[in-house]
Amino acid sequence: MRQVRAVWTLGLAAVLALALLTAVGCGEEDGGGGGLEITDAFARAGVDPSALYFTVRNTGDEDDALTAVSAKVAGKATLHETVSDGDSITMQGVDRIEVPANGEAVLEPGGYHVMLMELEQPLEEGATITAVLKFEKAGPIEIEASVRSYVESDDGMDGDMGDEMEDADDDADGGAQ
Repeated sequence: MRQVRAVWTLGLAAVLALALLTAVGCGEEDGGGGGLEITDAFARAGVDPSALYFTVRNTGDEDDALTAVSAKVAGKATLHETVSDGDSITMQGVDRIEVPANGEAVLEPGGYHVMLMELEQPLEEGATITAVLKFEKAGPIEIEASVRSYVESDDGMDGDMGDEMEDADDDADGGAQ
């Protein structure tokens, strides 16, 4: 009787272990990401530094946060937000961008965005770049972003953003690669 019970226990343990491995494997095949979906990713062409925009949708039940970004095309990538103070618009670095449970964070012109600085070469319209987004809980997620032309009306700023972006670079070393 003890042998039957031991065999049955070992068999049950094997089935449970296999089920656990299968569940873990399925999560990895789905791309992981902890319930995060990245959509509408694009970067600006023809400006240096450039900016990266996208939407992060959190389909999970836990809050998460974007804490850093890296991109092969840029020597430095930092998280920023555009702040309007009356007649002036400035950019400031941020350490994190919150992504609420069952909600989203939108990185867009005139709001939160990723600054791509120290570009290896100018980003050309129609190209695709790769970036790695680092989340507090979900970990790293690699994305591809199309490169689009800069349009002034995107954020209300004039086409000469270099000085403004350099000031923002001085303010932000949090959220760097």
